[in-house]
Amino acid sequence: MNTVLLERFVQEARELLQASASGLLTLERNPTDATAINEVFRAVHTLKGSSGLFDTPALTRLVHAGEDVLSQVRTGALALDSNLVDLLLDSLDQVGGFIDQLDRDGTLAGDADRIASQHAGALRARLGGAESAAPVVVDAVLEPAPAAWLTGFAEPHRTALLDRARAGEAILVVRYTPEEGCFYTGTDPLAAMLPVAEVFDRFPRLVRDIARRLDKQVELVMEGADTAADKTIVEALGDPLLHIVRNSLDHGIEEPATRTAAGKPAAATLRLRAWQDNDCVVIEIADDGRGIDPVRIRKAAVDKGLVTREQADGLSDQEAINLIYRPGFSTAAEISDLSGRGVGMDVVLSTVQKLGGRVSVSSQLGQGTVTRLSLPLSMAVTRVMVVEIGGSLYGIPIDHVVQTTRLDPSVIQRIKHREVFVLRDEVVPLVRMTALLGGRPAAVDRERGEAVLVCRFEGRTVGLVIDDFREGMDVILKPMTGLLAEVSGYCGTTLLGDGRVLLVLDLKELL
Repeated sequence: MNTVLLERFVQEARELLQASASGLLTLERNPTDATAINEVFRAVHTLKGSSGLFDTPALTRLVHAGEDVLSQVRTGALALDSNLVDLLLDSLDQVGGFIDQLDRDGTLAGDADRIASQHAGALRARLGGAESAAPVVVDAVLEPAPAAWLTGFAEPHRTALLDRARAGEAILVVRYTPEEGCFYTGTDPLAAMLPVAEVFDRFPRLVRDIARRLDKQVELVMEGADTAADKTIVEALGDPLLHIVRNSLDHGIEEPATRTAAGKPAAATLRLRAWQDNDCVVIEIADDGRGIDPVRIRKAAVDKGLVTREQADGLSDQEAINLIYRPGFSTAAEISDLSGRGVGMDVVLSTVQKLGGRVSVSSQLGQGTVTRLSLPLSMAVTRVMVVEIGGSLYGIPIDHVVQTTRLDPSVIQRIKHREVFVLRDEVVPLVRMTALLGGRPAAVDRERGEAVLVCRFEGRTVGLVIDDFREGMDVILKPMTGLLAEVSGYCGTTLLGDGRVLLVLDLKELL
């Protein structure tokens, strides 16, 4: 299979699936939107055509079934209701699964035909089970031109060139050497920018599905999706926004009956906004739900042992609300896949802080809650010292490095079971990094001595015993996200020139 062609197909297919899902959600709200149905139909039709380039009959069959259903919706022969939207979205999810398989393995799994037939059958059932007409195969009208014509076209020119060479005539060869500095060889900062739509676009479907599971009515409004920020920032926003939106849907927004009894519209409004504020990008998530009850927050924090009763009573309402950032905090009475596990806003705070940003929450009881994330527009360049420890490479922020040195083993002493050495009349403790990070330490070069990186942070001076020094370099750190965000001792990762990932150590956490 042509790898380049497959990569292009996977990228295009994911874009078409996203467009199709967004269009279906629009149609669910407004089934008569002719523009939306035409866009969805075109996206699915294009996907069907592209899938035909590969030997993936299961994928093509499923997409074809979806196209047939949409064709009937488009002509008005089939009504689009929420159940049909569910069916189409489920089929799109399965197509997305097939695309992921192709991207990962280059082929579909053995049960792809069975799975595709199940989904296609469910779609066909809405058409009364009728199969669409088989495509008509048309014989080629034009014969491909023989490749020999190209040789015939080029041969006279090649012969003339050889004749001139044999006659001793000079053949001018033109070479172009650009003047140094005439082309910009730096990095265009705009090339590393992405619109926040890359993250926002996943929420219409997510909000719809969760709201339906909770029997709530929610209208999602998105503004400023074209606001651009550093690629690293945008990519890291996914998890924090997911936690905030799920909290809003599960805890903040009331059931329709509760809302109408309180004089509110049955349908809640959840608003996602983004805008640029000087050198920051601001993301705001606002709902018009029940708001955060400081009294309930205080009680939950005391019950979970996060604060004492006396401490809770001494908190202002805003300080009580800020307890939601504590690890393990939750007000949910029951554990579900949406809430109650005590994991959520603490992850939001940790991720945003590692990105160099800030989080604030304001809430009015009975009126709603606003969560605001303020993040740097672009990631700052960090200079690190690359070192070898236990056979692996690590980065250490250069701001902490005082000097590099090599110690003769004879100058290392022991004081209270700890290795130390004297540097300019200061006793400096030694830390063998392989003991902290694992790996097999390199054999000590008796002539050169042990490699030691002297670092200073928070008023402490420490000598880090490593295998070897490498080089200093400027890097853009990518924060640890997802499960890795819980791993202490690292402030982020970056890519080396050869494609390897470099872990950058957080000495404050590690030591």
